[in-house]
Amino acid sequence: MANIDTLRSVLDSHLQNNWNKQLIRWDNVAMPLSEEVEWIRPTLNIEAVENVTIGGSNNNTRVRYTGSYIIQIFSPLTKGTGDIYREVDKIVKLFDNKRFDENIFTYASDITRVGDEGNGWYQINVSIPFTSDRLHDD
Repeated sequence: MANIDTLRSVLDSHLQNNWNKQLIRWDNVAMPLSEEVEWIRPTLNIEAVENVTIGGSNNNTRVRYTGSYIIQIFSPLTKGTGDIYREVDKIVKLFDNKRFDENIFTYASDITRVGDEGNGWYQINVSIPFTSDRLHDD
């Protein structure tokens, strides 16, 4: 059963093991950026936590996490949009409607065009909704 750190680790590992084109800028890790190179930044957002009971026994109480795994994609402003939208397609293929670790489920992604984010980058966000359950006493 997935706790929050396991959930983060499973999704981050899936991204890292299947992504080889762009730099990945991880949360709270210093990384110099080149103005010429595309990069991505994944973030785990837990949006709701609730108790879910299966049957009548307290032994079946589970904690359900719902949220979004958001991958921000950044491309230099002068590069155009073709490459960045192809990267969106790759992320969607990598994460949409997947089952991880018996207990982590992802659903169809939401795509948000941010455009010029104000620091020389063109940005698109891919938000991958998920649910994950764990036994209450895990």
